Amino acid sequence: MSVAIDVQRSAAISEAADESLRDVIETMTGGTVRQVSSDVPHVEEAATTVDRSPLTITVSLSGELNGCIGLCLSRNAALQWTEAISGESTEEIDQLVIDACGELGNMVVGGVKRRLDDVELKMGLPTAFRAGRDGVVFCSSMQPIFLAYEYGDTTLDVFVALAATPS
Repeated sequence: MSVAIDVQRSAAISEAADESLRDVIETMTGGTVRQVSSDVPHVEEAATTVDRSPLTITVSLSGELNGCIGLCLSRNAALQWTEAISGESTEEIDQLVIDACGELGNMVVGGVKRRLDDVELKMGLPTAFRAGRDGVVFCSSMQPIFLAYEYGDTTLDVFVALAATPS
């Protein structure tokens, strides 16, 4: 069970992230950044501005391997999955869809973790973002594997982007 962080801690985390970003940009480039907003859009607002976007779920893994495993679902795949597990039909990527697809990510990555029982791994929480396979990119040190699937009358991709932890 996860517990939401309180407003004070959330503000401290936001401030730390802002300071860290500023330090990195200044140190690495000599440039500066300007924060223009700290609002987090509500899912309903995001859904109306990018209604046809696919949905990607990532779950981080750490331990002997580090990185993430993700699922890139077409809009229709996300909607079909949600209806299949919840019995509820929706026409947009709303919180129900995001939660359902996040659970899909948890289950898939949990299954991978169980199957790699000889490797010490810890799972992070699922993260969702509005992009498809073309929007998922990696640093040159990571060599991801993409697996494409048909799902009903639509598609989804799974990607594995893990690297061994240096000894």
